[in-house]
Amino acid sequence: MAPGDAAALAAVGWFGRGTRPAAGQGNCTLTLVAPDLILTAGHCVPGGPDAAREIGAFTFLAGWAGGRAAAGARAAEIIRAAPDPARGAPLAGDIALVRLNRRIAAAEVAPLPLADGSMEPGAPVMTIGHPIAAPDVAERQEDCRVLQVEAAVAALDCPAAGGYSGGPVLSMEWDGWHVAGVVVARGRGGEAAGSYAVTVPGDLRARIAGR
Repeated sequence: MAPGDAAALAAVGWFGRGTRPAAGQGNCTLTLVAPDLILTAGHCVPGGPDAAREIGAFTFLAGWAGGRAAAGARAAEIIRAAPDPARGAPLAGDIALVRLNRRIAAAEVAPLPLADGSMEPGAPVMTIGHPIAAPDVAERQEDCRVLQVEAAVAALDCPAAGGYSGGPVLSMEWDGWHVAGVVVARGRGGEAAGSYAVTVPGDLRARIAGR
């Protein structure tokens, strides 16, 4: 395990309805980015008029592996990214924050910081995801590179399984792993890209920073 991997694995967790994962149950992967905020794909949270009520049925289990979590909390509020045509394709808006019903202390799990810049073609990155078929496992795609970037959407050469949605795209910086983006889709057959990710927009960055 490389330096910083343990901290990254602890901050990334399972997210779904109920209190515990079950094989075959729909789930996503989320990352703790502030004591009471987790970052995910927009399609991982409920939509429609009942979304504010339905989100309370979801649980985040940080560092979930082998039936144990480093910390857990219930979801309390959805914070969606504001529409921004400058970010390009509709896929770029598929990102959101979820506010938790409690603050997770740094002694339990430390949030992962955001990367300063955008993803660049050729850059090495790592993704982490909890596959639906085996949600007790946090799978790492370590040998991953950015193929191309169009506005806020990046194509990655590493594959993604069902359940990876919302998981982080991590870039290694001098002080450890930073969140450069969020996995939002799998690549289609015949494409070079194994998965697609989006960068974190300015309005969500401001919420994470407490502004």
